[in-house]
Amino acid sequence: MERFVEVAEGCVITRHNGAYRQVKMYRRGDRAYAAFGSGMVRLCQGGTTSKTNVAWIEADAGDMTMTERNGAVLLSGCNE
Repeated sequence: MERFVEVAEGCVITRHNGAYRQVKMYRRGDRAYAAFGSGMVRLCQGGTTSKTNVAWIEADAGDMTMTERNGAVLLSGCNE
């Protein structure tokens, strides 16, 4: 089982119902996630997420490289 791992110095700005929050970034395998409530939302291409009414506005993956491909946000690099 792959677990969620916090991305060192990674953060995501999310918007939910008009409210903006700066939250921690996580990865599971090569996929990027943002903390949301007591869980996570998967970051998708174009600023969408796995939760319909949550969007991501900006993201910083620290020392990792972040790419958008095939509908997903993928991470690669130093923190693997």
